Amino acid sequence: MNIVRQLRLERGWSQEDLAAVSGVSVRTIQRLENGGRASLETLKCLAAAFESDVSTLRETMTMNTTTNDTRTAGLSEEDRAALQFARQLRAYAELESAEMPQAMAIRQQVRKERGFYIHATVFVAVMALLFAIDHFTSPGKYWVQWPLLGWGIWVALHALAVFGGFSPLGADWECRKVEERLSRLAHRRDATD
Repeated sequence: MNIVRQLRLERGWSQEDLAAVSGVSVRTIQRLENGGRASLETLKCLAAAFESDVSTLRETMTMNTTTNDTRTAGLSEEDRAALQFARQLRAYAELESAEMPQAMAIRQQVRKERGFYIHATVFVAVMALLFAIDHFTSPGKYWVQWPLLGWGIWVALHALAVFGGFSPLGADWECRKVEERLSRLAHRRDATD
């Protein structure tokens, strides 16, 4: 197994986590995990992230590269090409899985937008119907303004939550609540110890 991948997995880090800790791009990490070579600067960043020294990391990476080269030494040109293609497929699959959380977040946002558009369409259709009923059943008395005002505020808040990032009980609120409860739990644990 590649040393970068091994050290990353030992710490329970994703490629994104390692990129954040080391300052090395996710693509560089993917390239290194697929047997690519690292510059001295990249090695320094990774060594700092793994709390290791550059020379040990470099030696281990060089040994892995040499081992990979000796494994492919007896292969025909077609076999090497097939092996390279398989490595590229694996790298693509890893890249795709690394981008999965981002794709899920985008899909969730699109669903929220769709929900708002449905809500707004129903609002307009029902309000048009209520205006017509109000006009023909009680001319001069406008009771339709009250549902328009109440439901209109609801639609406006829905739009702010979907497009403006306004969500009083959204992800920020959830994170604050989790942190509060975890700190309470830690205080209880400290009090009992």
